[in-house]
Amino acid sequence: MRKYFYILLLILSSAWVFADSGEYARSLLTPTGITGTARYMGMSGAMAAIGGDMSATADNPASIGLYRRSEVSIAFDVKSNISRSNSNYNIWSGSLTSFSWLFHFRTNSNRQTGVLHQGLSFSYSRKEYDREEWKAYVVPPFSRREQTFHAYANSRIDDYSMDYGMNISNKVYLGAGMSLRTLNSLIESEVSDTIFDDTKISNLGFTIRGGVIYRPARWLRLGAAVHSPIWVSDMKRLPMRTVVGMAFQAREKGLVSVEYDYYHDGTHLTPDMHLLKAGGEYVFARNGFINAGYAFSFIDQRHYASLGFSWRSAYFVAGMAYQFSYSQQPKLLSFFPEHTFVQTDSAIKSITNRIVFTFAWRYGG
Repeated sequence: MRKYFYILLLILSSAWVFADSGEYARSLLTPTGITGTARYMGMSGAMAAIGGDMSATADNPASIGLYRRSEVSIAFDVKSNISRSNSNYNIWSGSLTSFSWLFHFRTNSNRQTGVLHQGLSFSYSRKEYDREEWKAYVVPPFSRREQTFHAYANSRIDDYSMDYGMNISNKVYLGAGMSLRTLNSLIESEVSDTIFDDTKISNLGFTIRGGVIYRPARWLRLGAAVHSPIWVSDMKRLPMRTVVGMAFQAREKGLVSVEYDYYHDGTHLTPDMHLLKAGGEYVFARNGFINAGYAFSFIDQRHYASLGFSWRSAYFVAGMAYQFSYSQQPKLLSFFPEHTFVQTDSAIKSITNRIVFTFAWRYGG
């Protein structure tokens, strides 16, 4: 057992980060949406206690311990961003949501106790790709009279991850991982007939995580994970993330799962943040599954509702999910390249419709 824990220790001890803007490092901390595979999105991300899905690994790396075969997985999506303020805008976009390769290793096929399975994965995931446009009336800091603010924003957040997991006696699943996160954003703003310099944001961050899934009974799974702060070079302390989840399985007919994500910081640099998720899965055919879920983010007061379908066999997976999200709150709008912000007086409605497709090939065993 000792050598397996050495592998976990090696992953957890390999941490370094670079960044070029401490002011915007906090943008790396905020959950930017629920994205991933069709099954993960179909359940609104409530998979910390379920595992067996590469997107769930980003929440709880112990998810890898439930794999029994190697897997290559790819997911892509098409989405519509609708911004409603003083004018309505609808922007369509598409992107590669995730790509992963998991290598499975079976320790000993003749025993039922000890370390039975191990897995090592390398994955890329696009946490967010937003193209927004809005128009609102604001009072800028250099003027006392209301002016028309017209803005265009393009942002992209990508994760590059490596995760390791193990299965101990089909009861306890352990995992650890690390992620390199990049943030690139460009905001072009126009106030009345004056155009200001563009605001460009670029950051690089690093985080490590560890998690566990425990099956005290066949019908019950408990999951928990702790994520380190996303370290950046010129900020001393950033919030940690704690994930807890519980899933109930009804024999072979399906399951129900809940999850709570808590972003907490003892130095009060940023306020505590909360995210609640709930999802379910129903087996309607031998290899056919229906997923549904709901989530609410207290961070940006955003609601998520989703529905998904998938076909999963021992060697192939194909799935599709639809996600609707809605938020209405004031926007922080940039006026200067020095990163000065002003908030609109009226809320801007943000609506997103997203369809994701997933394909996976499993081999070995």
